[in-house]
Amino acid sequence: MFDSAAPGKIAIRNLPAEVLQALTSLASQRDRSVEGEARHAIRAWVEPQLRANARPSRAAVVGQRLRYVLDEISEQKPGAPVAPSRIAEALGWAHAEALESWFAGDSEPSFTELSAIASIAGCSSAWLAHGDGQPFPSQYSRIPEDAAKGTEWLLQPLADGDAPPSHVLLVRSETEAGAFAIVKRFSAWQAQAYHTPYHVSEVIGAGGEASLAWLTLVFERLYQRWTRDSALTVESYLVSEDVFRALLEGKRHPFNVMRTSRAVATCWWEDLWDETQFRKQQEYWPGWLSLAERMARVVEGRPPMKAQRDEMRGRAAS
Repeated sequence: MFDSAAPGKIAIRNLPAEVLQALTSLASQRDRSVEGEARHAIRAWVEPQLRANARPSRAAVVGQRLRYVLDEISEQKPGAPVAPSRIAEALGWAHAEALESWFAGDSEPSFTELSAIASIAGCSSAWLAHGDGQPFPSQYSRIPEDAAKGTEWLLQPLADGDAPPSHVLLVRSETEAGAFAIVKRFSAWQAQAYHTPYHVSEVIGAGGEASLAWLTLVFERLYQRWTRDSALTVESYLVSEDVFRALLEGKRHPFNVMRTSRAVATCWWEDLWDETQFRKQQEYWPGWLSLAERMARVVEGRPPMKAQRDEMRGRAAS
């Protein structure tokens, strides 16, 4: 029985003689007191239960991840938090009771159900189900080196039959190297960040020079699409190094990362390829004008690039 007068102590009555004898023998072998050996034996006996009590259940862990994603997508409209019922409605479900239980951590959804939630919320299904990687991982991609194909890639939906992106953000790090990333938004909650091999700066070699010149032609074609499509928003940003790193790390929703004061919207993507503008603008970063002039010379000196530029401008003028 427990000794209520001495918390943390226990008095054991009617212990069988053979058990006491075994404890005494073990204590002698291990150079312990009988009481010490009894404490050790009881601790070993209850250890599995102690570990089970200390470790959160899988349902609780998955519930924590679900709530994290819910908080991230809720920040898209400050002051209007997204309820689990909104997720259930977006999934086409008739009721939200089961889903609310999952978000509370009271019960566990299936892997198929987690994958469906991840698709709606725009997060990683592997992270949601297993904790692998980050909730909003960026993807690596090269943009096709062709004005039309590159623009089509920028406006490509996530999957066949889905809607194209409503927003395209062109993001340059303010570091000297000028690393370049892209964020596409496909719905109120779903967005994807892409890291690329491009550096929008003079810190490029011959191979990087050609790729960057192609990128300016893609920007020009994208500009033509953007000015004709009222459903499309294209913006370019200059961001601090820590914001750029956070965007690629994928711990937070890409649009939440871009809402910081250290992400500044400018028109650099529109002016980089436009000779009528880039000489008029104050430099967006050190070396801006020399880079813009260099890209214009590269396009003019390479027949395939010049042909595409002339075709675009001829079509725009007709």
